[in-house]
This record gives sequence, C-alpha cells and structure tokens, in this order.
Amino acid sequence: MGACATTYTFVLREALWASAARIIGRLSNYLLDTDVLINWLRGVREVRQRIRDLAEEQHELAVCCISVGELYSGLREDNRSEAERILADVDYWDIGRTAAELSGAYRYHYSRQGVQISIADALQAALAVTSDATLVTGNVRDFPMPELRLLRLP
Repeated sequence: MGACATTYTFVLREALWASAARIIGRLSNYLLDTDVLINWLRGVREVRQRIRDLAEEQHELAVCCISVGELYSGLREDNRSEAERILADVDYWDIGRTAAELSGAYRYHYSRQGVQISIADALQAALAVTSDATLVTGNVRDFPMPELRLLRLP
C-alpha cells in the first residue's frame, strides 16, 4: 500500500473510532448542506417536511461554517430573519483538526483518481464522517466517499 493510501486509511480509521466512541446511545446526527438550507428558504415542501420530521424525532441537526458562509454569501435581506431563525434552531459544529486532516486526505486520494472535490465539500464530508453524521444534500454526486452516509433532498 502506498504512502497516500496508508495516510488516508489511518486518518479515516482514527476518525471513525473517535466518532463511534461518542455516539453510543444517541439518536442520529445530520449535517445540513447549503443547498438544503437554500431550499428551506425557498419553501420547498419536501425539504421542509423532512427536516421537521427529523427534528420531531429528536435527531441532532447541525450546520458548520461552510454552510453558514455559503448561505450568507447569497442571502437576500428579505430572507435574513428566517435564515437566522433556522440557524438558531440547529447546532453549530466546528471543523476540528481530525476532520481537516481527513478532508485533505480525501482531496489527495480522489485527485489521484481524476476526481476533483472542492475544499468545502471535502471539509463537510470529513466533518460528517468524524461526527458520525449523515450529510443532507441534493448534491450527492459531489460526495463520492463510500463511508459517508448521504440523505438526498431536492
């Protein structure tokens, strides 16, 4: 096994063990991608209903700096108060060192296969994996990582 594959495997294994130790006895975690937040603001019924269902079932819903930053970069003034309400109702997760290292390993690994992954997508995928979370997104094609759980919403 090459150095890249060894590093990738090691970082992934460490991330999975760390998340497994934290999640025993808890409900599922869901990390919301920016497109889901945007579709909520646009009133997409399926998105609103699925997110409400997850919240009512007491699952943990979260965002990170990427989805917040991307959301605010295109947020119209008339949507600001609703966006702030949505963000106040979900948890905010920081991207730690383990997730940052895994995101770099993802980009390195997939670029060697001719697959380009943005740093934002790699960071969100790594955060979801290290947090034992399902990434909720409509852009499933941007996340080829087999260990990443995805929930597709329009």
